[in-house]
Amino acid sequence: MRFVLSLLISALSAFAQTQPTPPPAPPAGSISGVVKDADSGAPIRDAEVGLRAGSKSIAATTGADGRYKLSDVPPGEYRVAASTAHQGQMGFGSSRMRQVIVGPGQEVTGFDFPLTVFAKIAGKVVDENKEPIPDMSVIAIAREYRLGALRYVFTSGVGRTNDRGEYAIDRIQPGRPILLMAMRRDLKLNAISDAPADPKLRKRASVPTFYPDSTAPEGGQLVALRSGEVRPGMDFRLHRSPSYCLEGVLLASGGPAALAFWIEDRQPASGRSGDGGTYMAMPSGKTAPDGKFRICDLHPGDYRLTAYTDQSSRDVLPPFFGATILTVTDQDVPDLRIQASPKTPLAVEVAWDGAAPAEPVNAKVRLFLQPAYRAFINGEARGPAPSAAIPGEISIPEMVVDDYELEVLGVPSSLYVKDIAYGGNSILHKLFRPGPQKLRVTIGQDGGYIAAQVKDKDGAPVGDTNITILTESSAPDPEYAALILSGRTNQLGRYRSGPLAPGKYYVLASGVANDNTPEMVANLRRARTKAKEVEVKPGATVQAELELIAVD
Repeated sequence: MRFVLSLLISALSAFAQTQPTPPPAPPAGSISGVVKDADSGAPIRDAEVGLRAGSKSIAATTGADGRYKLSDVPPGEYRVAASTAHQGQMGFGSSRMRQVIVGPGQEVTGFDFPLTVFAKIAGKVVDENKEPIPDMSVIAIAREYRLGALRYVFTSGVGRTNDRGEYAIDRIQPGRPILLMAMRRDLKLNAISDAPADPKLRKRASVPTFYPDSTAPEGGQLVALRSGEVRPGMDFRLHRSPSYCLEGVLLASGGPAALAFWIEDRQPASGRSGDGGTYMAMPSGKTAPDGKFRICDLHPGDYRLTAYTDQSSRDVLPPFFGATILTVTDQDVPDLRIQASPKTPLAVEVAWDGAAPAEPVNAKVRLFLQPAYRAFINGEARGPAPSAAIPGEISIPEMVVDDYELEVLGVPSSLYVKDIAYGGNSILHKLFRPGPQKLRVTIGQDGGYIAAQVKDKDGAPVGDTNITILTESSAPDPEYAALILSGRTNQLGRYRSGPLAPGKYYVLASGVANDNTPEMVANLRRARTKAKEVEVKPGATVQAELELIAVD
């Protein structure tokens, strides 16, 4: 036995000696630079800078001079993020992402991050008699195209007036045009209001007012602040109107039911905006088992009334849920019967566009379903996102009947989402409401690519600049906005797109990023005449040499 074991060890030793020695790993490099105020150039202390190399995270924190260094970075191309989000601030801080290529042993220096610093505003809210109004919310509003429509969306900037009517907001995103709105938000509602039956005896209702004194967002003044700017004197004159009531019964399973509810103006609304999202609590209450409600102190306008079965468990969806749009004009609205719908399953199919590839694709896509106008409710965001093979079918067992945004994640880098259809109709870049029909995600295999090189007039590369890819679609601006693709060049002035559907595109490099505001979308669309026209063909990469152009 020892003889046999000795022979085996000898054989293994000889085998090991005949194996080629693996080549040494290429030497790691580093990335260094300064995180600074985009406006003043002052260094930013305690900012976090980091990247992910495979399963490895590499991070650093800036010192008083704003400097950072990421060491032991393997050769490759990375997305590097700088952020002030950890500095004890409420919510998200300022952040920025840049692309970089690191060669073997290369020290990438001067890789700086200009970050914007939140701006601040302050002012007063007064009534028609110039008397201060306490306990008013003042909120920053984004005005942008999203999923085919112009939306007014709450942002993270919120303040509240004191007993002198004074407010301050210290989290205004600089550079982006916003509206400011003052509104009353009494969060607790009685199911049956005790407001007088005679409208003439009721106190007047507060009307959401857009700075400085408009009752409609279209009449509000857009405000854009510089990085770190402090702007006082943003005063409102609040409007009031006669007070009206909505009265009726909430129903579930065909009859009256004890349901929780909340009510909000249809716009502005909670939801996703830019790279984030803001979700505001709204006036809410709960009916008795007879389902009766009487909601008063309402101004004329459109409202969204949401009713649902109140659940104590965080892991269980409400059995019944419904969101209804109601309009108040110049009188009470009686005898409403509002039905909350039962939960519904959603069947999903992921399919190839055309014949399946010769080699099977061992990947799954994930379906991220985000409510369009509200935060997740109990049981809605539990567990990982639903996933399906390519091709494959799954069933999401339970969803509430409401409006959703759908994002398909995890698509392999050589493929793209060609279409999403529900009930046979395309909902790509649109909202959808789940029900008994099938959702079909079509994966395209024929994508091509755009590789751009940006240079200045002297032929030097221009790094960290904005790349915009436009289509020749004739869709109206709200729908066209969803077709605009954006990216940034790396430090060598290079950019490469993900897979694109074959067709004609217009590529441009500029100093401004698309924010989906009506003004920016219109400017970009006009800029097609100055952009580089390219034809993307299946599986091919088209080259585009660009110079910076003005977008205005």
